[in-house]
Amino acid sequence: MKSLILVNTREWLRLKFMHVVFFLTFVYVIISYLMGSASFVISQRIVYDLGLAGLEISTFIVAAFFSTHALFKDVDRKTVQVILSRPIPRCRPCNRDRRR
Repeated sequence: MKSLILVNTREWLRLKFMHVVFFLTFVYVIISYLMGSASFVISQRIVYDLGLAGLEISTFIVAAFFSTHALFKDVDRKTVQVILSRPIPRCRPCNRDRRR
């Protein structure tokens, strides 16, 4: 299990959009510190608020790219077709339907 997690983590880190997201996150942190240092009174609050906003935005971008990339890989490897081609069984009637 640990080797599977390690392999998947290495694969995700090799993707180019991860480098872009890390770079944009780094730039966003630098901008938040610059904006916080420009304020005299509430610099900590500005850094905190912008940091949380940057974390939320980068998490959303990473989740969107990971899910679309995983779906693309499943379609490319044709592993999704196994799931889609299986018939859906009909549900069994309830016990009270049998009594009628």
